[in-house]
Order: sequence, then C-alpha cells, then structure tokens
Amino acid sequence: MDRIKLNVKDYVPYAGLILLVVFFTLVTSGDIFGERNLSTLINEAFMIAISSSVLIFIMSQGFLDLSSGAVVALSAAVGAYAAAVNPWLAIPASVLVGLAVGFANGIAVAKFKVPPFIVTLAMRFLIMGVTTQLLADGGKRVPFKMLNWNSTGLRVVTIVVLLAAGYIVFEYTKLGKMCRAVGANEVMARQSGINVGCIKITGFIIVGAVAGLMGFYSIIRTGAATTQTGLNYEFNAMIALLLGGMPITGGPSSRFRNAVVGGLSMAILSNGMSVWGVNIDIQQAIRGIIFILVIAVTFNRKNIAVIK
Repeated sequence: MDRIKLNVKDYVPYAGLILLVVFFTLVTSGDIFGERNLSTLINEAFMIAISSSVLIFIMSQGFLDLSSGAVVALSAAVGAYAAAVNPWLAIPASVLVGLAVGFANGIAVAKFKVPPFIVTLAMRFLIMGVTTQLLADGGKRVPFKMLNWNSTGLRVVTIVVLLAAGYIVFEYTKLGKMCRAVGANEVMARQSGINVGCIKITGFIIVGAVAGLMGFYSIIRTGAATTQTGLNYEFNAMIALLLGGMPITGGPSSRFRNAVVGGLSMAILSNGMSVWGVNIDIQQAIRGIIFILVIAVTFNRKNIAVIK
C-alpha cells in the first residue's frame, strides 16, 4: 500500500500540469497558446524552468536561497554598464557577478556556519542596496543592437542545453547524489566521507552563476536594467519545485523532473493569469496561497530540522 501511495504521489504533479493547461485553455479561449502569446509564454517558461533547475542543487540539501532574485538585478545592472564599454562584455560580467555572490553565500554557510536563510536574506538586502545605488537614475539602458540577441531560437537552445546538463549532473553524477545525501542527513553524509562544505559551496555557486546569466537575458529582452529586474525570481523557482512534487525538506526523494514539470506548471499559471486578466495583486495572493498549500502537502515534519 505504501508503494502504491508513493507511485500515485509521483503522478500528482503531472495531473496538476494537465489541469492547468486545460483550465487556462478554456478560460482564455485558447489565447494562452495563441501565436501572439506564445513568445511571452516561452520567455516565462525559460526563466522559471532554468531557475528551478539550478535551485534544486541547494533545495535538495534542505536549503533556501532568498538572494537569487536580487542577484539577477545586480548582474543585469553590472552587465548594462559593461555593455556600454563593449556589448560582448555583458555576458561574462553578469555571470561573474552572480558567481561571486554565490561563492560568498556558500562560504558564509559552509565555513562560518551561518544558516542559509539568514545569509541569503541579508545578502538580498545588501545587493538591493548596491543595485539601487548603481541605478540611481532609475535604470541603465544597453546598446540598442543588443536587443537583436533576444531571439526565441537562442532561448530554446539555452534552455535545452542547461536542462540537459542539469539533468545529467543531478541524476547521474556524484554531485547530485551528494546533494541529496546532505539533505537526507548532513551528519551521516559527513561521516560517509562527503565533503559537505564543498557541496554547499558548489550548490550556491551554481545558483548564483545561472542567476547572473538570467540577468544578462533580462537586459537583452527589456533593453535596460532596473531595480525591478528579477522580481519574484527566487519565489517563482521555489513554488515551481514544490508544484513539481519536490518536498521543501529536500533529501533522497528530490528528482530533476520536479524542476521541469514544476517549471512548466508555474509558467502556465503565471502567464495564464495575465492573459486571463487577473489583477497583479490577486496574482501575488494566489501564488502565496499555492505556496502555503504545496508546503502543507509535501512537508515532512520528521525532517523539520533539515530546512535552513
């Protein structure tokens, strides 16, 4: 009976995805998948699916990262300034900023033993302050020709490559297995010979570097970096993983499919509400309600001490 319950639970996220597709197809009269909205839907899925596919490397360890949205904004700002010198400098500048922040988060967590929730929350406020100073005039535009880089083809190639790489690394390499081991029991993982500190740092570096890359994609899509860039980035990623069936406590039940299925579900939910004409404040309330509900359903109270 336990095995049957487990198998049924595995299929719930897929059923949820199908229900979302059917529901928003009906209430929008098919406009959500129409030609005019398809590009917007792809952009939504692009950002959420990628963010959730890397967040899984630290969330599977039982950690939360509240700074990645601010990292997107800072990376976009630095990338915009770098683009003023040479457009091609925007890519490495954005990624390096994200990588540096991720490394700093990882060091604080692994070496100084500060809880990830506290570290990333403090880093979020610090980065928001720096970004506000950099964008004191309200925003920083990038050269107009960079908008030509914003193509659906480039985004499709990027998401396919990153998802394929994430799937292979998380499911078939030692890194993914060790992330799940740390989430299951950090003490036992350490006693098994796993370098827990290195795993923590690596996870935060991956999340930070990809957040930096998303900062670059934000500026070539909108043409400018603003203080609103990356808004709700980390929360959308967390909700996506939970919608995909991943327990917030992480551990051995974490699977990469959680990121893929959850990312698609969250993208359809967000875009569908916009196409349907739902007020932005109501959308935020709905996200909050969903966040509470999925935590209540997936929360393993035996592992409450794992969440950091």
